[in-house]
Amino acid sequence: MVRFDKNKSNDQRNSRVAEGKAALESASGIKASACACACAAMKLGLAKGKIHPKDLFGG
Repeated sequence: MVRFDKNKSNDQRNSRVAEGKAALESASGIKASACACACAAMKLGLAKGKIHPKDLFGG
């Protein structure tokens, strides 16, 4: 989950989202484009380490 500072500009928020996606990709080993198809619950499980990427995507 990404928390936003309401006083930041959209560019700053977009940058924060990009950082979060990169962190998720790095931690899970799954490209952000592949992860985009997963539901929010799966993403949260991946981020918390409760779901292993191989369980979702094989490999």
